[in-house]
Amino acid sequence: MATVPPIDLLVMERWLRFHDMGKQEATEVIQQKWQERWNRRTVASWSRKTVPDISQWINRRHGEMGFYTSQIMTGHGNFEQYLHRFGRRVFSRCMYCEEEDTAEHTLLICPKWRVQRSRNSTQDLTIDDLLPFLLANADDWQKFETFASQVLREKDNEGRSRGF
Repeated sequence: MATVPPIDLLVMERWLRFHDMGKQEATEVIQQKWQERWNRRTVASWSRKTVPDISQWINRRHGEMGFYTSQIMTGHGNFEQYLHRFGRRVFSRCMYCEEEDTAEHTLLICPKWRVQRSRNSTQDLTIDDLLPFLLANADDWQKFETFASQVLREKDNEGRSRGF
């Protein structure tokens, strides 16, 4: 999500450039290798669903990753399944609807967030639509950022009030 290739690929890019490959060509080679590695990974499956094409993500023209956006995009945040996995919750069910609480559930499914989805034009999103929506324009990116911060802040506050 940080848009910086793994260190070994950065070293390879510098090596290629040192050996007379142009910057653009070296960058393309590295992005291709990074994409191949990304596609083969067995972990971070949610992140791969949110960003299936690394080149589109790292070459975007707008949008900075905020605290809550990064939680939604990676699935590492205030999601009962994630917290349960690390022993921070007894159950992995959503506190609002009893379904499995994941980033996908919060973003796309949970009826609790229907109004926020509607208000921020994210109500009709599917996982396949997410990256094109974010990359379309800065306004859509901001709508997503607003949705993520509203929902995850409310989840944080609700969790604190319940003693989590």
